[in-house]
Amino acid sequence: MSLIIRLAAAFSMVAVFIFACGVKAPPLPADVLLPDRVSDLKYRFSEEGLLVVTFKPPTKNIKGLELKDLGGFFVDRSENRLRPSFCPGCPVTYTKRIHIRAVTPPARRFVARVSYRFEDRLDPGHVYHYRVYAHDSDDQFHPQRLAALVVYYDSPSRPPDAIGVETEDQLVVLNWPPADRLIDGRPVKDLAGYNIYRQPKAGPWVKLNVDRPWQNTAFEDTRVVNGRTYYYKVRAVRQWRGTLIEGPPSPLVAATPADLTPPPPPVKLSAASVKKGISLSWSQVKAPDLAGYRVYRRAEKEAGFKRIGPELIKKILFLDTLVKPGRVYYYRVTAVDNSPAANESEWTMDVQIRYEP
Repeated sequence: MSLIIRLAAAFSMVAVFIFACGVKAPPLPADVLLPDRVSDLKYRFSEEGLLVVTFKPPTKNIKGLELKDLGGFFVDRSENRLRPSFCPGCPVTYTKRIHIRAVTPPARRFVARVSYRFEDRLDPGHVYHYRVYAHDSDDQFHPQRLAALVVYYDSPSRPPDAIGVETEDQLVVLNWPPADRLIDGRPVKDLAGYNIYRQPKAGPWVKLNVDRPWQNTAFEDTRVVNGRTYYYKVRAVRQWRGTLIEGPPSPLVAATPADLTPPPPPVKLSAASVKKGISLSWSQVKAPDLAGYRVYRRAEKEAGFKRIGPELIKKILFLDTLVKPGRVYYYRVTAVDNSPAANESEWTMDVQIRYEP
């Protein structure tokens, strides 16, 4: 859910690390009904290069009871340049506080399903610390119920210059050249892989490699439907000091997979003379996308076969009434699928018959 973030006045706050520095923690507030810590605190990078941090609100207070009073969240932020003198384990000075107000969940939506977010613009060569507190309607929070996040940031990688795409039956195959340069021109030395995104013609973007960056420069998307158009983009990912830094997207490519595989041909084609014409029958083709059959005929002195009857025959029999007694005819049958291409099978073996009613 998109929220309006109000930036409070900057102030200096020194984080307290009990075990590292031996400083006592601040006294606990008397109100034991304060919100517990937020959950699912994580980050990603937008296409514009902004850090996007998201989290879920608490549903319990610090005593484990149902939370009755949630006013919002304080996000404390620190920024440090990674100089040789930087001390990763030393106390952190937080210099900015972001205030996010809580919102009422939409109807029939549980509070824990409301996701909060804020954005931050980072500078290369810096480390950023964030800590998030949930507070009540009086802006009171428990100082030990915090969620923390550390992000190291440097120049992201350039995306692949172009994405190659091939389509087959229920398959889209993507391939691209390896990413070899950062945005600032330096060579990539710590490439973690790629994130591949797909969007249907009408719908949101979805990351296809859910758990971790994709290690190869080719990807097969098998979760597609023939005849539908999909759009794809690829973003290179660095792993720098433990942070996955996602770069800008590649140019978009479109793909429309199509069924180009015909069904198997019918078998056991037979013909018999009856009073009204020549009766044809054949065995049922077992194919999930079968649409029907087509019948072809050639008279004894004709050069080639011509299709007769309807465009598609749904049954496994056909009566040819446009025949003459004493003439010899040849027949063959094909199966056709229901794809937009209307893929047609090979012929059956020809059957020959003299019409004698």
